Order: sequence, then C-alpha cells, then structure tokens
Amino acid sequence: MYTTELKKEEFLKEYFRSRVVSATMANAVMNRALENEKIFNKPFYTFTKNEIIQMYTKAKTKSNRTLQNWNLILKHASKWFLNQQGKSLDNEYELITKDDLNQCIDINTIDQMLISKEQLEALQDDLLNYTDRAILSLLFLGVGGDMLKEITFLTRDQLSLKNKTIYFRNGKIVILSDRDCHIIKNALEEDALISYNTNSTVISVSTGSIYKIRGNTLSENDNINNDEDCLRRMRWLHRRVTIISNYLDIKMTPKSINASGFWHMAHDKMQKNGIEDFREYINTDSGRRLAWRYGFKSEYYTTTILDKLRRYL
Repeated sequence: MYTTELKKEEFLKEYFRSRVVSATMANAVMNRALENEKIFNKPFYTFTKNEIIQMYTKAKTKSNRTLQNWNLILKHASKWFLNQQGKSLDNEYELITKDDLNQCIDINTIDQMLISKEQLEALQDDLLNYTDRAILSLLFLGVGGDMLKEITFLTRDQLSLKNKTIYFRNGKIVILSDRDCHIIKNALEEDALISYNTNSTVISVSTGSIYKIRGNTLSENDNINNDEDCLRRMRWLHRRVTIISNYLDIKMTPKSINASGFWHMAHDKMQKNGIEDFREYINTDSGRRLAWRYGFKSEYYTTTILDKLRRYL
C-alpha cells in the first residue's frame, strides 16, 4: 500500500540535494502533515486549500515567514508525491498566498512578545543553525546571568549528556529535555554557520562554545572577568537574536524570550502544585528558586516580575 510515511524519507533525501533548508524543519513539517492526514482522512497532497489553512491555523505560530517556509516544503512535497503516482491532481499548496497565511495567525497575539513552548519549538525548527536554536533554548530555560555570560561563555565541559544537565560555577543547575540537550550539544560542536541571506553563505566558525567567531580569526583568550570581553560577546548574542528575529519576521529580544520561559515554567509548576494565583506561587520556595534561576533576586522581585511580564503582553 502506498503511504506518505513510507515515501517521506525518499522525498526528503531528494529535496535536501538541491536546497539549503533545515532538516529539522523539513522533518517537522512533514510530520505535521502526516498528523493531519489522520484528521482529514486523506493524503496531505490531496488536501483542499481550506484544509491546508486549517492545518496552518492549528499550529498557532506567530510568524508568517515560518508558514511560508512550511508551505514551500509542502508544495514541493505535494508535487513530488503526485508525480510519483502519475496523478494530475491540482496542487492546492500553489494556491496559498501570503495573505492566506496572515489569516492563520491570531492578530491579537502578533504584538505580544511572550511565546509558548510550542511556538518556540516551531520557530527553532525554521532556523538553519543549531547555534541559533540553542540561543533560544538557553534564554527560554533561564540561562543568561549578568551580561548573558552564562550563554556566551558556555563550553562543552559544562554539559553532561548522561544527566542531560548544564552545570554552572555558581552552583546553578539546568536540567534539559532530550530535545534541548540535542540542540545544545550540536551547537557546541557546530563549525559552520549558514547565513540567512539569499545566497545562504556558509561561514566557518570556532567550535567548543556557543559563542562563535570566524574560524580564521586570531582571537585572544577572552576573560569572563573582563568587562570588555563580556560586552563583546553579549553584543554578538544580541546580534544573533536580531538576525533570528528579522529572518522569522517576529518581534523578539533576549529579555522577551527569557520572560516567555519564566512564564511557561511558572505556570507548569503552578499546575503541578495545584496553585492558581501567580503571586501565591512566586512566594513559595519553588517560586523563589525559579525567580533566582531567571535572574530575579531582589526582595521586590514579585512586583518586578509582574512589571516585566506586562511589557510583553
């Protein structure tokens, strides 16, 4: 029996030969299409335009660029699958316009800078470099610290693959999901970054750290206690987030991603502990530990946190 699942890998292998595209994104898009085959009870390449729009709307992404990339992959996939079977059906993905995709995004959330874990992962899948995905993961997990040194000075010896944990010299411990551990490991080992320009230029970079410099650059041994070194690395991270933001066409800053992660973690822990009031939770031992992890150490942190979150709502 001919099924999408059986032929998916064959299509992706051929697709990657001629295009610079995130393998993670392409696999995620195809898997999303497979899930919707069960909903609509038909192959994804026979979806109507209305069904395609329903599929994209349910994804709840905030980026039109992400949806454009998804549709491009599925347009080529649909054509490939139809050709494989010698069918001459219309490719409905070719009818999808940018305006159609705008309708798939909740206009009430466009200006909100807080993003959910699901939205974060969809955005990450769209990126071409593990380093960029890792930056988003780390910020969302509350890794940052003064001048973002916890990220820009993060090295391979701090990551335990066995325990799926990052250890910091100040005693801070961050436990990782399988997904985040995989992303961060690959980011630390990444020796080239693909640019997000039309030419998709590949730039060789140093390995062993999240912070990347060109591979042919003669650099001094940066000192975590030297403010100039820390500032240079912090500016690099801010530039990477700006590049990501521009590519995805979505508003984000290191602070908004950090706030999103805190909001997600707090609500997750509130549900597990049966607490409904945010102020009540944040004053528990668990809430204080979480606030410390995300950089809130003042005795007034409850008000500070709420004020910070309101900026992104």
